[in-house]
Amino acid sequence: MSPRELYTMQRRGTRSVPALLLAIPLLGIARLFPETGFGLWLRLAAATLVVLLPGRLVARALDRRGSPAAVTWSVALVAGALALTFAVHGSLNLTLGLVLGAGAVALPFSLRIKPEPAPRGRGLVALAGIAFGAAMWGIEGVVHGDAIFHLGRIRKLLDFDSLTLRTVDEFKDGGLHPGYAFPLWHGWLALVARLAGVDPTQVILHESSILVPIAFVVAFETGIIVFASVWLGFATFLAQAALIGLAPGNAGAFTSIELPGTTARQILVPATIALFFQFVREPSWALAATVAAVGMDLAFVHPTRSRSGGSRSRGSSSPAPTCGGASAGWPRSPCRCSSSSPGSRRSSQRRSRTIPARSRRWRSSGTSVPTSSSTRSRASTSRRRSSPGPGRSRWRRSC
Repeated sequence: MSPRELYTMQRRGTRSVPALLLAIPLLGIARLFPETGFGLWLRLAAATLVVLLPGRLVARALDRRGSPAAVTWSVALVAGALALTFAVHGSLNLTLGLVLGAGAVALPFSLRIKPEPAPRGRGLVALAGIAFGAAMWGIEGVVHGDAIFHLGRIRKLLDFDSLTLRTVDEFKDGGLHPGYAFPLWHGWLALVARLAGVDPTQVILHESSILVPIAFVVAFETGIIVFASVWLGFATFLAQAALIGLAPGNAGAFTSIELPGTTARQILVPATIALFFQFVREPSWALAATVAAVGMDLAFVHPTRSRSGGSRSRGSSSPAPTCGGASAGWPRSPCRCSSSSPGSRRSSQRRSRTIPARSRRWRSSGTSVPTSSSTRSRASTSRRRSSPGPGRSRWRRSC
């Protein structure tokens, strides 16, 4: 028997307490530090782990392991608690109590599940995320752009004692925001600020340094689940870090990962992919509930829209259809692009001779030829396009 098999059998045959429970005493220690520098980082990290803890316990009680399921159920529990808070016009303290209460109820059920060994290399990925987040700490110094709007919603959730969907809207007596009618991610960040005991401005500025390790681990485990290989999990994590963080420079989109849109794309969408592949391979009611929960999370946090490939026309917000087929929103039709084929050249020449032929028929019948400037310009344009001069390539009609 190999040492790897022996290690796996020992881990599966014992029941252990989730290591994430250590986040509770860590938060108590972090609150002793000042709200600046390392103390602020420690407060935000401990508060984030405490908010993740109930979701981890619920996922473990459902026999779902890994960071995608833990993040999914953490956000889903906040959604349910926040909905009940809005229904009874309670405060954020009620939301926090409901979330922690759900974790306490799931704790004894989670202890009955036999744990499995963590994927090899997950600790290294987490350390790489911590280092990346530490390097990002001093990049953003002020709240700007869309972050100002999101900061206002978080502050309302923290300050108001009677919360409703109307009280956290951007205008008094105004309508609900079409994208953030239910402030789910704002509520998640507000819980982090409440537990850490810091101003929400600090959460907006520096929570990205705490969420980057979570995004790295989720991408790593998604690669393992999709490709069934630890090495391809590393490749997925490296591709995510390189394309999103390193290629644009200055940490790229990771500097705004605390905002709903970036969180949905960099954390929730990879988690959705991982859970979907798990459900396809091993369907169960627990996985079905988890997939439904992550779909609800995406719908409430930020409805993510994607478009098919294709060349985008200048000045247009929708992609134009390409020769390979139809794009999103464009019906498939036979492509009539000019090419090197004889049939396409003949059709282009027939189109270019349309206006001169009509002019000859008008002259033979004695009818005056229209001489408007638009007609002359169309005719000259057709002649120029059909007869390329020296050094000019044949005009091609894009489709």
